[in-house]
Amino acid sequence: SQIKITFGKGKNSLQLNNNLSDLAPGLLKNSVEAAGTISLSGALEYGGEFWRGALLMSGTDIQFKSKFAEAKSLSFDYSLRRYPGFTSGSKSRFAANELSYGPKITNVSTTFQVKNLSEIGFQKLDFKYEGAEITTLPFSLDTLKKKTLGFHADITNLPLQSILKMGLGDSVTATGKLSGDLNIEYIADTPIFKGHLKAQSEGNIQYRKPGAAPKNFSQITAASMNPMEILESYLYDFHYKVLDLDYLSDKNFDMDMKLTALGNNPVYLDGQKLKLNVNLDQNLLAAFKAMMLTYDLPGRIQNKIEKMGEK
Repeated sequence: SQIKITFGKGKNSLQLNNNLSDLAPGLLKNSVEAAGTISLSGALEYGGEFWRGALLMSGTDIQFKSKFAEAKSLSFDYSLRRYPGFTSGSKSRFAANELSYGPKITNVSTTFQVKNLSEIGFQKLDFKYEGAEITTLPFSLDTLKKKTLGFHADITNLPLQSILKMGLGDSVTATGKLSGDLNIEYIADTPIFKGHLKAQSEGNIQYRKPGAAPKNFSQITAASMNPMEILESYLYDFHYKVLDLDYLSDKNFDMDMKLTALGNNPVYLDGQKLKLNVNLDQNLLAAFKAMMLTYDLPGRIQNKIEKMGEK
């Protein structure tokens, strides 16, 4: 026996303007609000054993909100070319003004192709996070091994403050933004992050050693200080002209960041210039866990985050 279902273009659309927990109370334990339009066009045919066919599914102006997640102005076009197999056209797309599930990303835009059940090819992926703008080159995602293949991203307008806080916490404040790249490779199943960042313009770094008294530079001489105290004096108000940052993680998620900067402290040693070399170390997994666990997430998600990295 055969069954054929045809969806007329523009005629079959689902209007969302409901609290979805009212529509499916048995499936959704938490209140979920959604609004927008989802439409289908194409055909499915049942040949006695399985379905075959192609569909175009589109979504426009979708707003989604639950206790733990939110999406604003979401839209998509997904061209399902073959079922079973779930391959898609090369111009499937997804976009959203804002997505949040703990951290918030904005201006999300991607075009992609589902090549098979285990591989998704992305022609591009653009988004903003913490003020930084991230744009990728084409790459693939292995959904079974949970790995990216050939991942390279260009980064602009990344606040220097957010990088320095990873290694120095709230003891440091900084001005200026960075641009550069991010590359992801793998050792076995562990992602390795590496890249280079460069200051887009001049800026300042101010470091205050916890518990230390304010410095009186009129009474300070280099001869009376050890190398660490000299470094702290420069960083008390360091005006950099050039700044570069190289970073590389390892199989234990330990990130080694090497910062090089040329500048001075105008009120220290008569403004003598210094080439600054600083190593900043951070465990990415520990930092990610600490950040995510500050958000109000479902208990099962928190448990998964806490167990990340465990053998």
